[in-house]
Amino acid sequence: MAREILFVNPSFNDRWESWTSEWEPSLYGNEYQLWETADPYAPLTPVFATLDELIDYLVETGDKLDGKWTRERAVAFVKEALG
Repeated sequence: MAREILFVNPSFNDRWESWTSEWEPSLYGNEYQLWETADPYAPLTPVFATLDELIDYLVETGDKLDGKWTRERAVAFVKEALG
């Protein structure tokens, strides 16, 4: 599994859970979303205005594949993903 934080348009938040590969969301925005970047390419979380909100979501709720993350894992992933 490969994961990546993408900068997305906040309007995509309303449909992230029902995303299909036929949709082409506007991936260029100013908010953050965790995506699975291996096949199948798909969103794993809602869209967040800040990285802290994304981290909190991963800790409290988790992503669609792995469930809840530890705070240490989430913080390390964000730091590595965004360099």
